[in-house]
Amino acid sequence: MKITSFNLLLMLVGTTVFAQSQVNRIDSLVTSKIADYELSGNVWVAENGKTIYQKSVGIANTVTNDPVTSASAFHLASVSKLFTSIAILQLYEKGKLVLNDPVKKYVPELDNGAITIHQLLTHTSGLGDYQILQKPYLQDTSKIFTLKDIPSAINNDKNAFLAAPG
Repeated sequence: MKITSFNLLLMLVGTTVFAQSQVNRIDSLVTSKIADYELSGNVWVAENGKTIYQKSVGIANTVTNDPVTSASAFHLASVSKLFTSIAILQLYEKGKLVLNDPVKKYVPELDNGAITIHQLLTHTSGLGDYQILQKPYLQDTSKIFTLKDIPSAINNDKNAFLAAPG
């Protein structure tokens, strides 16, 4: 098949119209969820590594009525467990780690060498809720509790473990 400039133009226009239609459908869904008070946050949709839709919606702070911005931070709570578990199991499948390895092998700052990756994945590490560890950070709102803070918080909090690992 010979591609003429007209055919190429039709393909490009068709692709652009489809992409616009897709973006319009996404925006329609986001707008309806905002109207139903079901959505407050940042929406980001990418396709083939390129952003096709991005929008910040809703109220970030109901006391001050500050709107959500692209810089707003949110507590993901248990939602992140799924993604972390999948990433760890993908590393396991690729032979990059062993599930019975101590976490200390990968996080040397952690004093307790008895906790294994498997125990973290199966909730048998003996660690309590990490939110208990961030309590000192809740007192001082100028600080943000990050992943870098977790090992020292575990090492320095006598209440970090509710039971022995396993």
